[in-house]
Amino acid sequence: MKWIAGFLAALVMSMSVTFAVNTQASAQEGAKAVSSLDLKLRQIGEAFGDFVFTIKTIFTFDEKAKIELLKERNAELKARQQAWLETKAQAFAQFEAGVMPSEEKKETINSIQAEHEAIIKEHIRLTAEINNIELRAKARGDIETESRAELAAEGVEKSGLSVGLKIPVHADFAIFVGGEAKAITAEEAKTVVEEEMGFEPSDVRSEVRGGATFYVVSGTQTEISGDYTLIKNFEVWVQSYTGIITEVDMDSEIVSNNEANLEASGSAESGASISAVSSDASVQEESKTEPSNSASVGTQTSAGS
Repeated sequence: MKWIAGFLAALVMSMSVTFAVNTQASAQEGAKAVSSLDLKLRQIGEAFGDFVFTIKTIFTFDEKAKIELLKERNAELKARQQAWLETKAQAFAQFEAGVMPSEEKKETINSIQAEHEAIIKEHIRLTAEINNIELRAKARGDIETESRAELAAEGVEKSGLSVGLKIPVHADFAIFVGGEAKAITAEEAKTVVEEEMGFEPSDVRSEVRGGATFYVVSGTQTEISGDYTLIKNFEVWVQSYTGIITEVDMDSEIVSNNEANLEASGSAESGASISAVSSDASVQEESKTEPSNSASVGTQTSAGS
C-alpha cells in the first residue's frame, strides 16, 4: 500500500509542473484561431489536472504544508482563468466577424461555459479545504495554523474566481450563437444549484440586473469541530433564461457552538436570509449585462474584494 501512495505522490508532483506549463502555453495560444476541438482537448487536460491536485492534497498530511499547497493552487486557478478569458475574447471576436459556423459557435460556448463552472467548483472546494483547516486548528487551540489558514482565506477572497468566466447571459445570446434557450422556474433554479454545486437551498428570490433576470438561490451550511461551528452562507446566481450559474457568493465565520445555536434560533424566528456581496473590478468589466463580480468566499472577519 505504501508503494502505491509513493507512486501517486510522485505522479501528482510531476503533473503539477506539467499543468503549469500547459496553462502558460494556453495563454500564449490565445491569439490563435479558436477551435472547439482544441478547447475540448484542453478541458480534458485540465480536468485531469484537477484530479491530480485532489490526489495530491489527500497525501499531504501536514496542515501547514497543505495551506501552502492550496495557496499555490489558487494562483494556478487564477492563471487558468486568465488564459480562458483571453480564449473567450478571441472566440467572441470570431463570432462577431462571422467566421465560425453556428454549430461550432455552440460547441465553443459550451466549452467556455463548462470551464466557467469547473473554475467555480474548484474554487469553492479549495476554499472549503482552507476553512476546514482553520476550523480544526481553532478547535484544538493551534493559533499558528489557524492564523495561516485565515490569511490564506483572505487571499482566496480577493482572487475573483467565484465568478469563473463571465459570458453574456441576456436573452439575445442564444440567438447570437445559433441555439435555443428555455426559461426555467424558481424551483428548477434550486434544483440546478443542488445538483451542480451540492448545496441544500432554503430560499430563492428573483432579481433583475442589467436587463437580465436572475434567480438568487441561498442557504446555510454548518460544520462542527470541538466547541466551534463553521457557518457558511451561500448565494448562487442562476440566469433565468438559460439556467446558467453565473456566480457563487459565500461568506463564512467560525463561532462557538453556543453562538451558533443562538444564531440558528434567531434566523428561524425571523426568516432572515444572510448574504455577502463584493466585487472584483478585473473580472466585472467582462460583461455589463451580468451581476457584479461577487466573490466573498472565506472568513467573515476578512474584508471581501
